[in-house]
Order: sequence, then C-alpha cells, then structure tokens
Amino acid sequence: MYSLLGAVFFWWVEREYEQELIKQEKLFLDHLRNDTISRLKRLLLKSIFYRKILLWYESQLIKLKMTKGLEWDMWGALFYVGTILTTIGYGNIAPRTSGGRALSIVYAIFGIPLVLAILSEFGRMFTTFVSNQRIAETRKRQKLWDKRRRNYVRTIPIWLALFICIGWICICAGLFCLWETHWSYFTSLYFFFISLSTIGLGDVVPDHPHMLILMFWLVIIGLSIVSMLISVIQIKFEEWLYHLMIRMQVSFL
Repeated sequence: MYSLLGAVFFWWVEREYEQELIKQEKLFLDHLRNDTISRLKRLLLKSIFYRKILLWYESQLIKLKMTKGLEWDMWGALFYVGTILTTIGYGNIAPRTSGGRALSIVYAIFGIPLVLAILSEFGRMFTTFVSNQRIAETRKRQKLWDKRRRNYVRTIPIWLALFICIGWICICAGLFCLWETHWSYFTSLYFFFISLSTIGLGDVVPDHPHMLILMFWLVIIGLSIVSMLISVIQIKFEEWLYHLMIRMQVSFL
C-alpha cells in the first residue's frame, strides 16, 4: 500500500512536467529538421559539399541531449518507488521537478526504515525456518534430543546461509535471462548481484522494466536472504568473541 501510494504521488508530480519536456523536444526536432532541409537546399544549389551540413545537424542533436530512461507512467513510478525503498537506485528514472525531489526525500525517510525492518524480520523468519528443518532432521536421525540445546540461539552454519544466497542469485539470474533475451547469463548474474548489494551502478538495466516490477519479489526475497546471511555471520562472530573472552578470563585467572 505504501509503494502504491508513493507511485501515485510521484506520477502525479512528474507526469505533467515530463509531457511538457517531450513536447518541447518534438518542437525543437521539427524546427531542426526544417532548418536542415533549407540549408541543404541552399548548399546543393551552390554546389557546396553537403558533409558540413550533416556535421552541423549532429552538433545540434548533441545539444538536445534527450534523456533516455523510463517514462513517468504508473509502471515507471512503481519502478522508481521500488528503487527508493530497496536503496538500489539504478538511475534510469529520476524526478526532474523540485516537488518530485522533495517528495523523494520525505518518501525515503519513512520508507527505507520500514523496508529495512521488514527485510530484517524476513531474514529472521528464513533463519528460523532453515534452523527448524535442520533440528527436525537431527532429531529424526538421533531419535534423542538434549533439552538443554533448546536454550541455544537458533541459527544455521555460515556455509549453508552462503549456499542459499548464492543459489538464489544463480536461479534468479537465469529467470532474468528469460525476458532479457539479449543478456548473457553472466550479465544477468552481474545485474542481480549489483541489485542485491544495493550498489545500483546503472550500467546494466533491464529493457523490460514492467516485467521487473512483476517479479520485484525476487529482489525482495533476495535482500531478505542477504539479511539472513548477515545475521548468521553476526551471531557466529558474537559467539566467537564470547568464547574468546571466556578463554582469556580462564587463562588470566
């Protein structure tokens, strides 16, 4: 609901300004095209080499600097909201108005902590689920259960959390290749890793962002798994520090 509400606000703020920019760009191109035709006619009549006029035309196009990116429709707004909430920020869509930029600041202030809390909770849920599965398998094999172990922190080995994280990245990279057919598997793998690490370089972005929105849950689940991995590493590190302090106390006493 928070994402949908944000998308509506961003679409309402940015859409009109974007339409005005598109209109101005079309008018400029029409004027440039007519001016170029008239110049070509004069040059051809005077038998001047026409390459000069083509160079002039290219220089005028460079000045235009038409922005390549997503349009500010509802899909584009939802995509932009997703990049804010996940802190990825691919850069292929961004607000141009002062109102849109101010709204981005306010939306991020409330949205990012909310998503971080959700991802943290999902990470704990994944850790608990995998840990319970391992405990159940252990109980089946041993048929005995030491009740004292129930007081231990439920966690999983680092290698297992890392395996789940890498496996999810590889699976999702293959899924991205299904609709981004011009991508190689390595490009898809690179894109998904950059997304999960929230770096968001923007050098590789999907040509079908609508499909990315429909499957944005892959990124959310992936971020939850990364949160689980970080949580497991933190728990193991805290346990190592605790045992190290115990050994140091025993040694000095």
